[in-house]
Amino acid sequence: MTAQEGEHPSELGHFDPNTGRKLPTGEYWCWTEHGRPRLIYREIVEWVDRVVEEQPPDPEEPDEAWITPEQWRRIRDPDIYLTAIWGVRLVCGHFGTVRTDVRWAPEDGPDFASESVSKFRQAVKEAWASEEVLGAADDGSTRAHIDRLAVQGWPWPEPELECRACVAVRWISGYRLVEERIPCTPNVATSQLSRRRLVARLEAAERRIHRLQRQFGRTTESRYDS
Repeated sequence: MTAQEGEHPSELGHFDPNTGRKLPTGEYWCWTEHGRPRLIYREIVEWVDRVVEEQPPDPEEPDEAWITPEQWRRIRDPDIYLTAIWGVRLVCGHFGTVRTDVRWAPEDGPDFASESVSKFRQAVKEAWASEEVLGAADDGSTRAHIDRLAVQGWPWPEPELECRACVAVRWISGYRLVEERIPCTPNVATSQLSRRRLVARLEAAERRIHRLQRQFGRTTESRYDS
């Protein structure tokens, strides 16, 4: 539906249900089930805003199968800590969220791993060969994403993000008028009936006030007589 005359569906701003942010004009969220979605990664072009949240301590045991207990002990945070959740705009015009350390700011730029790029690329190649990591059996988009990170020296925060909206949105390619807007006119019979009921309630309230006033007067007179 459109809200006013002369407004067309392709001009409306629909919303992304995952982020609550507006989609680019002309895009519409398609609720049809499309099966297993293809992962699409987009470059981050703007860090829009952030909120800071308190996080509980990390569990004592790792919840991912690919990390060893020894690795988990080195990176686990045993205390309550703060994390920043950023709303970011992607090159496609959609939005996503990224978690960072509270002390980090976009002007700081990403941090890079200390290992060499060649070492990273070799480790990634071996991981894909063993198919022991998440996404090894995907359509290639996850592999390409991780390969790009390896070439760049594994920057953090990552410069690109999976865009879920790109999988679900569609462009409105056509529309037709189904029904004109019907002006709202008051129901005269209903309005008259409501007025009669209000008048009757008002008259009943006035009669009750008169009764209470007479009772109050009699009570006052008897007290003075005594």
